[in-house]
Amino acid sequence: FFLSLNSFVAQTHIMPKGGKQGAKRKGGDDVMQRIAVIKDDRCKPKKCKLECKKNCPVNRQGKICIDVKPTSKIAFISEILCIGCNICVKKCPFEAINIINLPKNLESSTTHRFGPNSFKLHRLPIPRQNQVLGLVGTNGIGKSTALKILTGKTKPNLGNFQDPPGWEEIRKYFRGSELQNYFQRVLEEDLETVMKPQYVDHIPKKVKEGATVKKLLKKKDERDVYKQLLGELDLENVTKREIVHLSGGELQRFAIAACCVRDVDVYMFDEPSSYLDVKQRLNAAKAIRALVSPEEETRRTKKAGRPKAAFVICVEHDLAVLDYLSDFVCMLYGTPGAFGVVSMPFGVREGINIFLSGFLPTENMRFRDFELNFKVTDAVDESIKGDKNTTKAAEPADDDKAKSKKKSKKKDGDEAEEKTTTRRKERHQAEDEEVTVDAALKEMDEEYY
Repeated sequence: FFLSLNSFVAQTHIMPKGGKQGAKRKGGDDVMQRIAVIKDDRCKPKKCKLECKKNCPVNRQGKICIDVKPTSKIAFISEILCIGCNICVKKCPFEAINIINLPKNLESSTTHRFGPNSFKLHRLPIPRQNQVLGLVGTNGIGKSTALKILTGKTKPNLGNFQDPPGWEEIRKYFRGSELQNYFQRVLEEDLETVMKPQYVDHIPKKVKEGATVKKLLKKKDERDVYKQLLGELDLENVTKREIVHLSGGELQRFAIAACCVRDVDVYMFDEPSSYLDVKQRLNAAKAIRALVSPEEETRRTKKAGRPKAAFVICVEHDLAVLDYLSDFVCMLYGTPGAFGVVSMPFGVREGINIFLSGFLPTENMRFRDFELNFKVTDAVDESIKGDKNTTKAAEPADDDKAKSKKKSKKKDGDEAEEKTTTRRKERHQAEDEEVTVDAALKEMDEEYY
Protein backbone atom coordinates (compact mmCIF):
# COMPACT_ATOMS: atom_id res chain seq x y z
CA PHE A 1 0.00 0.00 0.00
CA PHE A 2 2.77 2.45 0.94
CA LEU A 3 4.67 1.60 -2.22
CA SER A 4 1.62 2.28 -4.37
CA LEU A 5 0.96 5.51 -2.45
CA ASN A 6 4.53 6.69 -2.97
CA SER A 7 4.35 5.87 -6.68
CA PHE A 8 1.06 7.80 -6.94
CA VAL A 9 2.60 10.85 -5.20
CA ALA A 10 5.64 10.65 -7.46
CA GLN A 11 3.42 10.54 -10.55
CA THR A 12 1.41 13.54 -9.38
CA HIS A 13 4.64 15.52 -8.88
CA ILE A 14 6.10 14.48 -12.23
CA MET A 15 3.04 14.98 -14.39
CA PRO A 16 1.78 18.59 -14.53
CA LYS A 17 -1.76 19.69 -15.13
CA GLY A 18 -3.05 18.87 -18.57
CA GLY A 19 -1.13 15.58 -18.78
CA LYS A 20 1.78 17.00 -20.84
CA GLN A 21 5.02 15.76 -19.46
CA GLY A 22 7.81 18.31 -19.30
CA ALA A 23 5.52 21.34 -19.60
CA LYS A 24 6.84 22.75 -16.32
CA ARG A 25 10.07 22.63 -14.40
CA LYS A 26 10.74 22.64 -10.71
CA GLY A 27 9.54 25.84 -9.14
CA GLY A 28 6.61 26.24 -11.54
CA ASP A 29 8.51 28.08 -14.30
CA ASP A 30 7.45 27.44 -17.89
CA VAL A 31 9.81 25.45 -20.07
CA MET A 32 11.67 27.67 -22.52
CA GLN A 33 10.10 27.49 -25.98
CA ARG A 34 12.33 27.41 -29.03
CA ILE A 35 11.81 27.51 -32.77
CA ALA A 36 13.87 26.00 -35.54
CA VAL A 37 14.05 28.02 -38.75
CA ILE A 38 15.40 26.54 -41.98
CA LYS A 39 16.07 28.84 -44.92
CA ASP A 40 14.58 27.37 -48.08
CA ASP A 41 17.06 29.04 -50.42
CA ARG A 42 20.10 27.71 -48.54
CA CYS A 43 19.15 24.21 -47.39
CA LYS A 44 20.34 21.72 -50.06
CA PRO A 45 20.23 18.14 -48.74
CA LYS A 46 21.32 16.65 -52.07
CA LYS A 47 24.55 18.70 -52.11
CA CYS A 48 25.72 17.96 -48.54
CA LYS A 49 26.49 14.92 -46.41
CA LEU A 50 23.53 15.50 -44.01
CA GLU A 51 25.83 16.72 -41.26
CA CYS A 52 22.89 18.09 -39.27
CA LYS A 53 21.17 14.70 -39.12
CA LYS A 54 24.32 12.67 -38.41
CA ASN A 55 25.65 14.89 -35.60
CA CYS A 56 22.36 15.52 -33.79
CA PRO A 57 22.60 14.01 -30.26
CA VAL A 58 18.84 13.32 -30.19
CA ASN A 59 19.07 11.34 -33.44
CA ARG A 60 21.96 9.33 -31.99
CA GLN A 61 19.69 8.29 -29.11
CA GLY A 62 17.29 6.71 -31.60
CA LYS A 63 14.73 9.53 -31.83
CA ILE A 64 13.98 11.49 -34.99
CA CYS A 65 14.66 15.14 -34.26
CA ILE A 66 16.12 16.01 -37.68
CA ASP A 67 14.61 14.14 -40.61
CA VAL A 68 15.67 14.35 -44.24
CA LYS A 69 13.75 12.11 -46.63
CA PRO A 70 15.02 11.26 -50.13
CA THR A 71 12.11 13.17 -51.69
CA SER A 72 12.27 16.22 -49.40
CA LYS A 73 13.77 19.43 -50.71
CA ILE A 74 14.75 20.75 -47.25
CA ALA A 75 15.35 19.20 -43.84
CA PHE A 76 12.76 19.03 -41.06
CA ILE A 77 13.55 19.74 -37.39
CA SER A 78 11.15 18.76 -34.61
CA GLU A 79 10.89 21.72 -32.25
CA ILE A 80 9.46 19.45 -29.51
CA LEU A 81 12.44 17.10 -29.49
CA CYS A 82 15.08 19.77 -30.11
CA ILE A 83 17.26 20.39 -27.04
CA GLY A 84 18.86 23.60 -28.35
CA CYS A 85 22.43 22.27 -28.55
CA ASN A 86 23.09 24.24 -31.79
CA ILE A 87 25.31 21.46 -33.16
CA CYS A 88 23.29 21.35 -36.37
CA VAL A 89 23.70 25.13 -36.72
CA LYS A 90 27.49 24.81 -36.57
CA LYS A 91 27.73 21.69 -38.73
CA CYS A 92 25.52 22.89 -41.59
CA PRO A 93 27.85 23.80 -44.50
CA PHE A 94 25.31 26.21 -46.03
CA GLU A 95 24.39 28.02 -42.76
CA ALA A 96 20.72 27.30 -43.39
CA ILE A 97 19.64 26.42 -39.80
CA ASN A 98 18.83 28.80 -36.97
CA ILE A 99 17.71 27.66 -33.49
CA ILE A 100 16.22 30.47 -31.40
CA ASN A 101 14.96 30.46 -27.81
CA LEU A 102 11.68 32.35 -27.50
CA PRO A 103 10.58 34.51 -24.58
CA LYS A 104 8.16 32.92 -22.15
CA ASN A 105 4.39 33.00 -22.63
CA LEU A 106 4.62 33.61 -26.39
CA GLU A 107 3.40 30.18 -27.48
CA SER A 108 -0.19 31.04 -26.52
CA SER A 109 -0.10 34.30 -28.52
CA THR A 110 0.90 32.92 -31.93
CA THR A 111 -1.03 34.72 -34.64
CA HIS A 112 0.33 33.24 -37.85
CA ARG A 113 2.96 30.83 -39.07
CA PHE A 114 3.72 30.11 -42.70
CA GLY A 115 4.76 26.47 -42.25
CA PRO A 116 7.12 24.10 -40.41
CA ASN A 117 10.50 25.63 -39.54
CA SER A 118 9.43 29.01 -40.94
CA PHE A 119 8.64 32.55 -39.77
CA LYS A 120 6.19 33.00 -36.88
CA LEU A 121 4.30 36.17 -35.88
CA HIS A 122 3.06 36.80 -32.35
CA ARG A 123 0.18 39.21 -31.66
CA LEU A 124 -1.21 41.91 -33.96
CA PRO A 125 -1.22 45.71 -33.90
CA ILE A 126 -4.49 47.21 -32.68
CA PRO A 127 -5.88 49.97 -34.96
CA ARG A 128 -8.11 52.68 -33.53
CA GLN A 129 -10.82 54.77 -35.15
CA ASN A 130 -9.85 58.19 -36.52
CA GLN A 131 -6.24 57.74 -35.40
CA VAL A 132 -3.00 56.87 -37.15
CA LEU A 133 -1.19 53.79 -35.90
CA GLY A 134 2.56 53.72 -36.59
CA LEU A 135 4.55 50.49 -36.82
CA VAL A 136 8.31 50.56 -36.34
CA GLY A 137 10.82 47.71 -36.43
CA THR A 138 13.65 46.19 -38.41
CA ASN A 139 13.17 44.58 -41.81
CA GLY A 140 11.96 40.99 -41.90
CA ILE A 141 10.23 41.22 -38.52
CA GLY A 142 6.61 40.82 -39.70
CA LYS A 143 5.27 44.32 -40.36
CA SER A 144 4.04 43.60 -43.88
CA THR A 145 2.61 40.26 -42.71
CA ALA A 146 0.61 42.05 -40.01
CA LEU A 147 -0.76 44.48 -42.60
CA LYS A 148 -1.84 41.65 -44.90
CA ILE A 149 -3.65 39.96 -42.00
CA LEU A 150 -5.47 43.17 -41.07
CA THR A 151 -6.53 43.72 -44.68
CA GLY A 152 -8.07 40.23 -44.78
CA LYS A 153 -5.86 39.03 -47.64
CA THR A 154 -4.04 36.61 -45.33
CA LYS A 155 -6.14 34.60 -42.89
CA PRO A 156 -4.30 34.05 -39.59
CA ASN A 157 -3.85 30.36 -38.80
CA LEU A 158 -3.02 30.93 -35.08
CA GLY A 159 0.09 28.76 -35.50
CA ASN A 160 -1.86 25.75 -36.84
CA PHE A 161 -0.64 25.67 -40.43
CA GLN A 162 -1.61 22.02 -40.99
CA ASP A 163 -5.30 22.52 -40.16
CA PRO A 164 -6.01 26.29 -40.40
CA PRO A 165 -8.98 27.53 -38.37
CA GLY A 166 -12.00 29.30 -39.85
CA TRP A 167 -13.01 32.92 -39.37
CA GLU A 168 -15.46 32.02 -36.60
CA GLU A 169 -12.71 30.38 -34.56
CA ILE A 170 -10.42 33.34 -35.25
CA ARG A 171 -13.09 35.72 -33.99
CA LYS A 172 -13.47 33.66 -30.81
CA TYR A 173 -9.69 33.72 -30.34
CA PHE A 174 -9.68 37.53 -30.29
CA ARG A 175 -12.76 37.73 -28.06
CA GLY A 176 -12.40 40.35 -25.34
CA SER A 177 -9.81 42.42 -27.22
CA GLU A 178 -10.15 45.47 -29.43
CA LEU A 179 -9.58 43.28 -32.48
CA GLN A 180 -12.83 41.37 -31.90
CA ASN A 181 -15.03 44.01 -33.52
CA TYR A 182 -12.45 44.55 -36.25
CA PHE A 183 -12.43 40.89 -37.34
CA GLN A 184 -16.20 40.75 -36.91
CA ARG A 185 -16.51 43.43 -39.58
CA VAL A 186 -13.96 41.58 -41.73
CA LEU A 187 -16.05 38.42 -41.35
CA GLU A 188 -19.21 40.29 -42.33
CA GLU A 189 -17.38 41.95 -45.27
CA ASP A 190 -18.28 45.34 -43.82
CA LEU A 191 -14.70 46.62 -43.91
CA GLU A 192 -13.14 47.94 -47.12
CA THR A 193 -9.39 48.22 -47.12
CA VAL A 194 -6.71 49.68 -49.38
CA MET A 195 -2.99 49.17 -49.05
CA LYS A 196 -0.02 50.96 -50.55
CA PRO A 197 2.57 48.27 -51.34
CA GLN A 198 6.09 48.37 -50.04
CA TYR A 199 7.77 47.80 -53.39
CA VAL A 200 6.40 50.50 -55.68
CA ASP A 201 8.67 49.41 -58.52
CA HIS A 202 6.27 46.47 -59.08
CA ILE A 203 3.37 48.82 -59.91
CA PRO A 204 4.24 49.32 -63.61
CA LYS A 205 4.10 45.54 -64.14
CA LYS A 206 0.47 45.41 -62.93
CA VAL A 207 -0.81 48.44 -64.89
CA LYS A 208 -2.07 48.29 -68.45
CA GLU A 209 0.02 49.84 -71.19
CA GLY A 210 -0.81 53.44 -72.01
CA ALA A 211 -2.26 54.19 -68.56
CA THR A 212 -1.33 57.71 -67.39
CA VAL A 213 -1.28 59.27 -63.93
CA LYS A 214 -4.29 61.51 -64.64
CA LYS A 215 -6.37 58.69 -66.08
CA LEU A 216 -5.83 56.30 -63.16
CA LEU A 217 -6.25 58.86 -60.39
CA LYS A 218 -9.48 60.20 -61.92
CA LYS A 219 -10.81 56.67 -62.22
CA LYS A 220 -10.05 55.88 -58.55
CA ASP A 221 -11.14 59.26 -57.14
CA GLU A 222 -13.99 58.69 -54.67
CA ARG A 223 -13.41 61.65 -52.35
CA ASP A 224 -13.21 64.49 -54.91
CA VAL A 225 -9.66 65.34 -53.84
CA TYR A 226 -7.91 64.53 -57.12
CA LYS A 227 -6.75 68.09 -57.93
CA GLN A 228 -5.83 68.83 -54.32
CA LEU A 229 -3.56 65.79 -54.07
CA LEU A 230 -1.88 66.63 -57.37
CA GLY A 231 -0.71 69.91 -55.86
CA GLU A 232 0.19 68.52 -52.43
CA LEU A 233 2.25 65.62 -53.79
CA ASP A 234 3.91 67.51 -56.69
CA LEU A 235 2.27 65.42 -59.42
CA GLU A 236 1.03 68.28 -61.63
CA ASN A 237 3.97 67.98 -64.02
CA VAL A 238 3.56 64.22 -64.58
CA THR A 239 -0.21 63.94 -65.10
CA LYS A 240 0.17 63.06 -68.80
CA ARG A 241 3.07 60.69 -68.26
CA GLU A 242 2.59 56.92 -68.41
CA ILE A 243 3.11 54.85 -65.25
CA VAL A 244 5.87 52.85 -66.92
CA HIS A 245 7.97 56.01 -67.39
CA LEU A 246 7.76 57.26 -63.79
CA SER A 247 10.81 57.35 -61.54
CA GLY A 248 11.01 55.85 -58.05
CA GLY A 249 9.93 59.01 -56.21
CA GLU A 250 7.15 59.71 -58.70
CA LEU A 251 5.86 56.14 -58.34
CA GLN A 252 5.85 56.52 -54.56
CA ARG A 253 3.85 59.76 -54.68
CA PHE A 254 1.48 58.27 -57.24
CA ALA A 255 0.87 55.21 -55.03
CA ILE A 256 0.14 57.43 -51.99
CA ALA A 257 -2.28 59.54 -54.04
CA ALA A 258 -3.99 56.42 -55.42
CA CYS A 259 -4.68 55.27 -51.84
CA CYS A 260 -5.76 58.68 -50.55
CA VAL A 261 -8.36 59.24 -53.29
CA ARG A 262 -10.23 56.07 -52.27
CA ASP A 263 -13.18 56.20 -49.84
CA VAL A 264 -12.64 53.09 -47.70
CA ASP A 265 -12.61 52.14 -44.03
CA VAL A 266 -8.96 51.11 -43.57
CA TYR A 267 -5.95 52.84 -45.14
CA MET A 268 -2.57 51.10 -44.92
CA PHE A 269 0.73 52.58 -46.05
CA ASP A 270 3.85 50.40 -46.14
CA GLU A 271 6.94 52.65 -45.98
CA PRO A 272 5.51 55.78 -47.65
CA SER A 273 8.68 57.87 -47.18
CA SER A 274 11.08 55.74 -49.24
CA TYR A 275 12.36 57.32 -52.49
CA LEU A 276 11.28 60.78 -51.21
CA ASP A 277 13.28 63.78 -50.03
CA VAL A 278 12.55 65.69 -46.82
CA LYS A 279 9.99 68.12 -48.24
CA GLN A 280 8.12 65.39 -50.13
CA ARG A 281 8.03 63.23 -46.99
CA LEU A 282 6.34 66.01 -45.03
CA ASN A 283 3.81 66.59 -47.83
CA ALA A 284 3.03 62.87 -47.95
CA ALA A 285 2.59 62.82 -44.16
CA LYS A 286 0.16 65.75 -44.38
CA ALA A 287 -1.88 63.95 -47.03
CA ILE A 288 -2.07 60.84 -44.85
CA ARG A 289 -2.97 62.84 -41.74
CA ALA A 290 -5.84 64.45 -43.67
CA LEU A 291 -7.58 61.05 -43.79
CA VAL A 292 -8.41 61.29 -40.07
CA SER A 293 -9.12 65.03 -39.90
CA PRO A 294 -12.43 66.30 -38.38
CA GLU A 295 -13.55 67.56 -41.79
CA GLU A 296 -13.06 64.11 -43.29
CA GLU A 297 -14.96 62.51 -40.40
CA THR A 298 -17.97 64.82 -40.91
CA ARG A 299 -17.92 64.12 -44.65
CA ARG A 300 -17.94 60.37 -44.02
CA THR A 301 -20.83 60.57 -41.52
CA LYS A 302 -22.92 62.69 -43.91
CA LYS A 303 -22.30 60.28 -46.76
CA ALA A 304 -23.06 57.16 -44.71
CA GLY A 305 -25.89 58.70 -42.68
CA ARG A 306 -24.33 57.35 -39.49
CA PRO A 307 -21.09 57.84 -37.54
CA LYS A 308 -18.37 56.26 -39.62
CA ALA A 309 -14.67 56.45 -38.82
CA ALA A 310 -11.51 55.43 -40.64
CA PHE A 311 -8.50 53.37 -39.56
CA VAL A 312 -5.03 54.41 -40.74
CA ILE A 313 -1.97 52.18 -40.27
CA CYS A 314 1.48 53.26 -41.42
CA VAL A 315 4.76 51.34 -41.43
CA GLU A 316 7.67 53.76 -41.22
CA HIS A 317 11.43 53.63 -40.57
CA ASP A 318 12.00 57.40 -40.49
CA LEU A 319 11.48 58.33 -36.83
CA ALA A 320 10.95 62.02 -37.61
CA VAL A 321 8.15 61.23 -40.08
CA LEU A 322 6.74 58.65 -37.65
CA ASP A 323 6.64 61.25 -34.87
CA TYR A 324 4.87 63.77 -37.12
CA LEU A 325 2.48 61.24 -38.62
CA SER A 326 1.32 58.91 -35.84
CA ASP A 327 -1.02 59.21 -32.87
CA PHE A 328 0.36 56.09 -31.19
CA VAL A 329 3.06 53.52 -31.97
CA CYS A 330 3.48 49.74 -31.86
CA MET A 331 6.97 48.24 -31.96
CA LEU A 332 7.96 44.91 -33.48
CA TYR A 333 10.94 43.05 -32.09
CA GLY A 334 12.42 39.58 -32.49
CA THR A 335 14.81 37.91 -34.92
CA PRO A 336 14.50 38.88 -38.61
CA GLY A 337 13.33 35.97 -40.71
CA ALA A 338 12.59 33.80 -37.65
CA PHE A 339 9.93 35.37 -35.42
CA GLY A 340 8.39 38.75 -34.66
CA VAL A 341 6.46 40.07 -31.65
CA VAL A 342 4.12 43.07 -31.71
CA SER A 343 4.17 45.20 -28.58
CA MET A 344 1.25 46.94 -26.97
CA PRO A 345 0.45 50.46 -28.27
CA PHE A 346 2.31 53.41 -26.74
CA GLY A 347 2.17 57.15 -27.15
CA VAL A 348 4.38 58.50 -29.91
CA ARG A 349 6.98 60.07 -27.65
CA GLU A 350 7.14 57.15 -25.23
CA GLY A 351 7.14 54.55 -28.01
CA ILE A 352 10.00 56.15 -29.96
CA ASN A 353 12.07 56.54 -26.77
CA ILE A 354 11.48 52.87 -25.92
CA PHE A 355 12.52 51.87 -29.45
CA LEU A 356 15.72 53.91 -29.15
CA SER A 357 16.54 52.54 -25.70
CA GLY A 358 16.02 48.92 -26.79
CA PHE A 359 14.15 47.98 -23.60
CA LEU A 360 10.42 47.30 -23.30
CA PRO A 361 9.40 48.07 -19.68
CA THR A 362 5.85 46.67 -19.88
CA GLU A 363 7.17 43.21 -20.78
CA ASN A 364 10.57 43.52 -19.06
CA MET A 365 12.16 42.63 -22.37
CA ARG A 366 15.44 43.89 -23.84
CA PHE A 367 15.18 43.44 -27.60
CA ARG A 368 18.48 45.19 -28.44
CA ASP A 369 21.85 44.92 -26.72
CA PHE A 370 22.73 48.57 -27.26
CA GLU A 371 21.00 51.95 -27.07
CA LEU A 372 20.62 54.24 -30.07
CA ASN A 373 21.98 57.62 -29.00
CA PHE A 374 22.00 60.74 -31.20
CA LYS A 375 23.52 63.20 -28.69
CA VAL A 376 26.49 64.26 -30.77
CA THR A 377 27.50 67.25 -28.59
CA ASP A 378 27.75 65.14 -25.44
CA ALA A 379 29.87 62.60 -27.25
CA VAL A 380 32.19 65.34 -28.53
CA ASP A 381 32.46 66.87 -25.06
CA GLU A 382 33.29 63.50 -23.56
CA SER A 383 35.94 62.90 -26.19
CA ILE A 384 37.45 66.35 -25.52
CA LYS A 385 37.46 65.69 -21.79
CA GLY A 386 39.10 62.35 -22.39
CA ASP A 387 41.80 64.04 -24.52
CA LYS A 388 42.42 66.62 -21.78
CA ASN A 389 42.72 63.92 -19.16
CA THR A 390 45.17 62.02 -21.32
CA THR A 391 47.26 65.15 -21.89
CA LYS A 392 47.25 65.91 -18.16
CA ALA A 393 48.23 62.37 -17.40
CA ALA A 394 50.92 62.56 -20.06
CA GLU A 395 52.48 65.78 -18.65
CA PRO A 396 54.14 64.20 -15.60
CA ALA A 397 55.38 61.38 -17.75
CA ASP A 398 56.94 63.94 -20.10
CA ASP A 399 58.59 65.72 -17.12
CA ASP A 400 60.09 62.47 -15.93
CA LYS A 401 61.42 61.79 -19.41
CA ALA A 402 62.98 65.26 -19.61
CA LYS A 403 64.62 64.87 -16.19
CA SER A 404 66.01 61.49 -17.10
CA LYS A 405 67.36 62.95 -20.34
CA LYS A 406 69.06 65.79 -18.45
CA LYS A 407 70.63 63.32 -16.03
CA SER A 408 71.87 61.18 -18.87
CA LYS A 409 73.33 64.26 -20.58
CA LYS A 410 75.13 65.25 -17.39
CA LYS A 411 76.57 61.78 -17.04
CA ASP A 412 77.73 61.82 -20.65
CA GLY A 413 79.35 65.26 -20.14
CA ASP A 414 81.20 64.11 -16.99
CA GLU A 415 82.50 61.03 -18.75
CA ALA A 416 83.73 63.13 -21.69
CA GLU A 417 85.52 65.57 -19.36
CA GLU A 418 87.24 62.70 -17.56
CA LYS A 419 88.42 61.27 -20.85
CA THR A 420 89.85 64.62 -22.01
CA THR A 421 91.70 65.13 -18.69
CA THR A 422 93.23 61.68 -18.85
CA ARG A 423 94.31 62.29 -22.44
CA ARG A 424 95.96 65.59 -21.40
CA LYS A 425 97.80 63.91 -18.54
CA GLU A 426 99.08 61.22 -20.88
CA ARG A 427 100.33 63.88 -23.34
CA HIS A 428 102.16 65.79 -20.60
CA GLN A 429 103.80 62.61 -19.34
CA ALA A 430 104.97 61.75 -22.88
CA GLU A 431 106.43 65.26 -23.35
CA ASP A 432 108.28 65.05 -20.04
CA GLU A 433 109.76 61.70 -21.00
CA GLU A 434 110.94 63.10 -24.37
CA VAL A 435 112.63 66.05 -22.60
CA THR A 436 114.50 63.78 -20.23
CA VAL A 437 115.63 61.56 -23.14
CA ASP A 438 116.94 64.56 -25.10
CA ALA A 439 118.89 65.88 -22.10
CA ALA A 440 120.59 62.52 -21.59
CA LEU A 441 121.54 62.35 -25.25
CA LYS A 442 123.07 65.84 -25.13
CA GLU A 443 125.19 64.90 -22.11
CA MET A 444 126.43 61.77 -23.88
CA ASP A 445 127.36 63.80 -26.99
CA GLU A 446 129.26 66.40 -24.97
CA GLU A 447 131.29 63.70 -23.23
CA TYR A 448 132.11 62.02 -26.57
CA TYR A 449 133.26 65.17 -28.33
